[in-house]
Amino acid sequence: MDRLDPLLTGRSTTAAHAALASSRSVAYLGPAQARELLRRLRDLNLNALVRVSGDRRVAILGCLSVDHPVEEELRYALRTEGSHEQELSIAWHDGLLRVGLVDARTRAPEFSLEVPLLRDEEGRATATELSARIHPESTDPREVEHFLRRVVRRAFAA
Repeated sequence: MDRLDPLLTGRSTTAAHAALASSRSVAYLGPAQARELLRRLRDLNLNALVRVSGDRRVAILGCLSVDHPVEEELRYALRTEGSHEQELSIAWHDGLLRVGLVDARTRAPEFSLEVPLLRDEEGRATATELSARIHPESTDPREVEHFLRRVVRRAFAA
């Protein structure tokens, strides 16, 4: 079995993710590398259009956390084609990448996901459930942008 389902194993999600990490030659991404990755995402300050499915697109309108430390949370402004404004939050805590989406006006939560952020054999940060991986120290803006686009696509996949 490639993935451990917490419902099938009777373990908590965190315990299941830990078992998954220990069953392969990977480990959770450490705090220093996670902060570095979040800094790269913040400093990218991306403004771009992302195709999330078929004809559906979401505009990334830049980072709202440019002047804030990444240890708390990274936030990006988004706008859907219907001019619905949202905020994407990205945070790291205890080996998990936390992704959230809220309505920018009402602050009502619209999406939330926690995925393990693992370090593979090549030292890349890997979020399998997002189909995303990146070298945390990467200074290549295209690689950082690719990771962020994967996060946005997953937030709108539901």
